[in-house]
Amino acid sequence: ECQDIGLPLPANPGRQDLLSRLKDVTLWSVLPSSELKNICLTRGLSLVGVRKCGGDRERDDLMDKLLLSLVQVDLEAAGVPVEELGSFQSCACVAAEWNAIEAMSMTDVVKRSAVIRRLRCEFMV
Repeated sequence: ECQDIGLPLPANPGRQDLLSRLKDVTLWSVLPSSELKNICLTRGLSLVGVRKCGGDRERDDLMDKLLLSLVQVDLEAAGVPVEELGSFQSCACVAAEWNAIEAMSMTDVVKRSAVIRRLRCEFMV
């Protein structure tokens, strides 16, 4: 279920750690923005970059901050440049792609490299 949410898993996840993370995310998913903001502040998270529109966008920004705080250490341990990417969504996407790349056969790596070269060439035109 962690992977359904998009939470990157630590290298050697303990059951209690995963349960704790799932419980946090489950709770956060039903709380209003005001409560999510309080949790962010309690955890010492900066609210810089959170849109203050009071709607779904603000809630999404707060959830992103909380999710990132939940897995930041694991992402950094995997080499994901968390500070540069700045959001949980971006970090989770990069981590998932890197995992997929690591699992590729040599043939798939060569194919993927060819696609990247073509894309790079298209941007340079």
